[in-house]
Amino acid sequence: MRILKQGTTPTVVFLLVLASDGKTGATGLTVTVKLAKYGGSGSMTSGATATNSATQIDAVNLPGWYQITLTAVETNTIGDLIIRATATGADQGDRLFVVESADISDLDVEIDTVLAMQGSYQTAIISAITSAEVAVLNGTPSPATINDALTALHGSGLWNNTAPTAAQIDAALTAAHGSGSWLSGSGGSSGGTSTGPGSIITHIIVTDNASAPLDGVACWITSDSAGAHVIAGTLYTDAHGVADFMLDTGSFWLWRQRGGINFDNPTSITVTA
Repeated sequence: MRILKQGTTPTVVFLLVLASDGKTGATGLTVTVKLAKYGGSGSMTSGATATNSATQIDAVNLPGWYQITLTAVETNTIGDLIIRATATGADQGDRLFVVESADISDLDVEIDTVLAMQGSYQTAIISAITSAEVAVLNGTPSPATINDALTALHGSGLWNNTAPTAAQIDAALTAAHGSGSWLSGSGGSSGGTSTGPGSIITHIIVTDNASAPLDGVACWITSDSAGAHVIAGTLYTDAHGVADFMLDTGSFWLWRQRGGINFDNPTSITVTA
């Protein structure tokens, strides 16, 4: 079904076939075209003869196909528009159109406008990004570009060196989180090795209310109940609900976390020889 724009003069086509077999295109006919349009009162107007005459398109290459140009008056009402073509010796040819205030070509223009606006917004956004960030967007940045960008954001420093040493990491963590040996697991609020600083294997078993093991539970150990000094973790329980830490003798605090589960944190644990 074709959409016609209101008040325009489109050329529409229809097919007429011989009444004798219902399939062969009928050529050289004198065609009468009637049309009815939605009258705006909930009913169609009675069929009226079209103003213009129908003409054959191409009797040799397109036998049976005819065309007619509608007038602006014939397309001036929004809604259904019926066209019926008749001729002696041919089956009638019917077409149904819908008249709208805008057609597909108008939508194409609107889409092009939206895309153009989108392009303008993208240009404005890119213009607001720093030159270093643009370099990153345009391809893999060089070490110097990364160094310049990080320096602009975080202060001067040689950001494009090779991987830092353990001592450099220790110094950086101490500066950010407090004094202590981060290399041995006794550092500040988020330090510590993954399993712990001790030599005694300490099995942590986490279960639900029905004593079923819980896997994927994040566990960590602190030396204080406030959780300020992490000495081990984070480790995650296995399928048996077990996470193994290496601790020395003494009293510690266990913290547990997993989405959708509320644990009573922290829990006091005691490690003995």
